[in-house]
Amino acid sequence: MNTIDKIEQLQGLIKEALTPLIDSDYWLLEVPYYPNVGDTLIWQGELDFLSTLPYKRKGMQSYFTEIPMNIPKDEIILLQGGGNFGDIWPLPQEYRMHVVQQYPDNKIVFFPQTVWFEHEENMKECAEALSKHKHLTICARDKVSYEILKKNFTNEILLVPDMAFCIDMSRWATPQPTKEALLLKREDKELKEHSELLELTKKGDITICDWLPFSEECWQKTWFRRTRKYVPIMYDWYARHIFQPYLIHSGIQLIGSHKKIYSTRLHAAILSILLGKADDLIWFDNSYGKNSSFYDTWFSDVDGIKFIR
Repeated sequence: MNTIDKIEQLQGLIKEALTPLIDSDYWLLEVPYYPNVGDTLIWQGELDFLSTLPYKRKGMQSYFTEIPMNIPKDEIILLQGGGNFGDIWPLPQEYRMHVVQQYPDNKIVFFPQTVWFEHEENMKECAEALSKHKHLTICARDKVSYEILKKNFTNEILLVPDMAFCIDMSRWATPQPTKEALLLKREDKELKEHSELLELTKKGDITICDWLPFSEECWQKTWFRRTRKYVPIMYDWYARHIFQPYLIHSGIQLIGSHKKIYSTRLHAAILSILLGKADDLIWFDNSYGKNSSFYDTWFSDVDGIKFIR
């Protein structure tokens, strides 16, 4: 299968799974107000998908801000998808659990997530807490996550592709590739070292970097981060209209300007596919198999992509 057909197939699966669930006005929570292009691509895909539905978004906030108070019972709570369901990334997980606890009577949908727990007792505690909510649907974005959830959780579980595939790419200008090769190598605890990665770092004609367009020091000093506790309305506006488009643009420019892409990040691979660069993509697994599980679930039948386990 070619990538154009695959993207259309994945968009159809998302529409088929989620459209019946979102049947009233909604709140989109836990969106990423931090410099990660991949999570921002998911966010944009969610917004583009939701814009096709006949319901109103009543609010949108990050886990950096307070959980909204007094959401009416007839309004749905949607929680950001991604790869942080479990105990590897505690802050978004804690926020998610607090939302579920605070709104036991609202319909809640977790957008597609990769699920991974390093400690079984943490998974059991999470499953027990979520089992008390009677109107909660959890979407898994790969078969491994789906099986973990089906085996251990009593909520409704769906297998749904990553929301980044719903991005309307026609709104974004793509640069001509003028540089040779890019190794997008993550710099966090999900990195898995491969011998092929080591060989790539020895090449002289390759750009090596991670997503982050800002240094951590710059990010800490921005007006955007400093004001979140004092002017939340301006904080939300800045995140949606300035920060998010900037991150997506920077990601597209980075991927699009290179002829060959080597990626250790899931969404650098997804963005390469969305930009029509599947034949020029070599994709590496991460530390706990998130990338390989996603590839096996959705892309093992696609021509051109080379995956390194």
